[in-house]
Amino acid sequence: MDKSEIGSATAKGGFANERVVCEKFNNWKKDKEAQIWLKIVGYNMEKIDSVNAIHIPTRIKKLHNFVVQK
Repeated sequence: MDKSEIGSATAKGGFANERVVCEKFNNWKKDKEAQIWLKIVGYNMEKIDSVNAIHIPTRIKKLHNFVVQK
């Protein structure tokens, strides 16, 4: 595998992981790992009312659903 193929595989794996991360954040009240992540980025767990993580599509054609422009 050359560097380009390794980079492509790494990126695809990262994009696949994004859905899992969103699910973890959306279940932050029960998910201990998500709670740790929130603390790491500086959130006070006692002050969080809600978390709404969304998966942004990687295909440009689908960006219009999220009011993101090219």
